[in-house]
Amino acid sequence: MLASPPQKPQKPLLPEWPYPAWPFAVAFGLFALNLVVQTVLYTLFLPSSAGITFSLLRSLVQAMIITLPVIIIVKSYLRQPLSSLGFVREPFLQVLGRGLLSGGLIYFLLAPLSLLYQTVFGPPEELQPIMQTLIGENSAGNKFLLVFMIAVLAPLSEEIFYRGFLFGALRKYLGAFWGIICGGFIFGLIHFQLDYLLLLSVTGMALCWLYEKYRNIWVNILAHAVFNGVNIISLLFSHK
Repeated sequence: MLASPPQKPQKPLLPEWPYPAWPFAVAFGLFALNLVVQTVLYTLFLPSSAGITFSLLRSLVQAMIITLPVIIIVKSYLRQPLSSLGFVREPFLQVLGRGLLSGGLIYFLLAPLSLLYQTVFGPPEELQPIMQTLIGENSAGNKFLLVFMIAVLAPLSEEIFYRGFLFGALRKYLGAFWGIICGGFIFGLIHFQLDYLLLLSVTGMALCWLYEKYRNIWVNILAHAVFNGVNIISLLFSHK
C-alpha cells in the first residue's frame, strides 16, 4: 500500500482555559466595559457626538478595550505566543493575495443577499453612525481619518478580538461549525444595528470561516479591510 502523504499540521488556536466559562466571561466583561465607556463618552460629548473628534476617540478607546486586555491575557496569564491569536509568519505575497481576494469575494457574495434583504424589508432606516459622519464630512483630512478608522483600525481590533480570541474559544468548546455560527451572530449583535443584523452576522460567519481555513489573523485583517473599503467606496458614490 502507498503511504498517505503527511498532513500539514494546523496552526494552533488558543489552548483550553482552566474553566470553559472563563473566556466567555472575559469577553462579556470587555463588552460591558466598552458599553459603559462608550456611554460615558456620548454623555461627555453631547451634543457634538456626531463629530470627527468623537468618532476618532470612540474608535481608539474601543480598539484598546477589546484588544489590549486580550493580548495581555494570552501572553501573561495563558503564557501563549501571539501565534495562538493568529499572528503567524507566512510569505507576504501569499497573505496579501489571500486577504485581498477573500475580502473582495465576501463583498460580492454578500451583495445579492443585501439586495434581497432590502427588497423584502426595505432599505435600512439609517446608516451606522460612523458612516453618517463620513458622508456629512467636508474636510478631506477628516474624511481620511474616518476611512482609516473604518478600513484599518476597526478590522485590526475586531479581527484580534472576534476571530483570534472569541472564535478561538467558541471553536474549542463548540466545534468549528457552531463556533462559526455563534461567532458570526455575536459579531452582528454587538454592533447594535437591528437593520444590519442579518448582513453583519453573515459577514462575521464568513470571516470566522476564513480564520478557520487559514488560521492567520493577517489574512482576516486584510479581508476585513478590503470589505470595509469597498463598502466605503460604494457608499460615497451612492451619496454623491
